[in-house]
Amino acid sequence: DDFVDSGRNLALELIAASEVLLEANLRRSTLSTNQVEALLSERDELLRVLALATGRDNAAAIAAELLESVNDWERLEIAVVAAFNSLGFFAVRRSGSDNPDGLADAPLAARDDTPRGYRVSLEAKSKVVSGKKVSKSAVGVATIARHRDENDCDHAIVVGPDFATTKGDGAAVMREIHADADNTGKTITLMRARDLARLVRVAPTKRLSLSQARKLFETSRSPDEAA
Repeated sequence: DDFVDSGRNLALELIAASEVLLEANLRRSTLSTNQVEALLSERDELLRVLALATGRDNAAAIAAELLESVNDWERLEIAVVAAFNSLGFFAVRRSGSDNPDGLADAPLAARDDTPRGYRVSLEAKSKVVSGKKVSKSAVGVATIARHRDENDCDHAIVVGPDFATTKGDGAAVMREIHADADNTGKTITLMRARDLARLVRVAPTKRLSLSQARKLFETSRSPDEAA
């Protein structure tokens, strides 16, 4: 109760004070600077992992929120980030005109000295009116690609209620997405919120790994391919 009350968040203040005192005592000890930095770095990483894992909604609740939030831009952004955390990514919300709506890191260990981890930029495109499709201009392929590249992402995904791609690869937005892939070697995937919700629901039972999840971004461009 103290933590959620902005006027009485004593627990948070005590944790913050203890962190400052811990670091001060470590630096005053006989440990080397490198040892202190290693300890603090490991502690910081542990706290971040615990924060991401604590109080996380189950897959069914996250999938339901995805379906219910397609008409509200802020709720959809939060729901998309939550969906990727549910899939095993380390996802955080960014938002803002110069940022993607979120970033999702796949923390895969290297194999044979070859890095396997990857990063995905997350974009949420809501529609106020139910049944309306996200247009080419609303997707904004150039902006999506810029957000992806400026944040060192390998892939980008755009999640919305539906998209104006009835002409398949002949649709204007799909032509731009294919052209971007040809020029950069990176990808942009359009995905309906209902399909991402289905993926979130089945991932635990299918034991979907992050390396398997990457196939979605590597092989799918259109909403139909993602489905």
